Amino acid sequence: MRKDLRASGAKGFGSGPEMPEMRGKKAEKNAVNIQRRNKCRMDKCFMFYRNLSDRNMPVSLTKRKKRMLNTNLKHLESAQEIENVLAMNENVMICCGRMGPMCIPVYKIMEQIESMYPHVAFYDQDFDIPAANLIRQLPECSGFRGLPFTVYFRKGKVVKATTSIQTKAQVMDILDKEFGKP
Repeated sequence: MRKDLRASGAKGFGSGPEMPEMRGKKAEKNAVNIQRRNKCRMDKCFMFYRNLSDRNMPVSLTKRKKRMLNTNLKHLESAQEIENVLAMNENVMICCGRMGPMCIPVYKIMEQIESMYPHVAFYDQDFDIPAANLIRQLPECSGFRGLPFTVYFRKGKVVKATTSIQTKAQVMDILDKEFGKP
């Protein structure tokens, strides 16, 4: 019975005029999916090997290159720098995060309004460095689950702390309320 159906060109048995096209499109689609999957694997592999030295030997965590956020803000990289900034400036805004989708808009807002608030010092800090423990372990940030952690200091003391993405209006409201209008 099957031989008769195949010979007659019935759909579903691979011998009709449409089946070679369908098989070709399906095979092409599968090949594209396999390429994408392999590219993802290669990207993950690249991410892993990017942290290795030239000889493909693991680099110890203590010798890893310093990472900085790609912003136009001033960066804080050590606990000593944070202490110095808080001691030298009356009003400080520190945004502690990564270069992720929730953090980048906050950095851009800070860059835009930095010139509007000359009495406030604007800084960013990488969330994954040891010095960020100072921000991460603040009691005001204890319940935070999203990035970035944005902390507002007045005379070295925390006056406000927020988490996650914020609008320009929200940031400006906090600055106006806590530090006064420019």
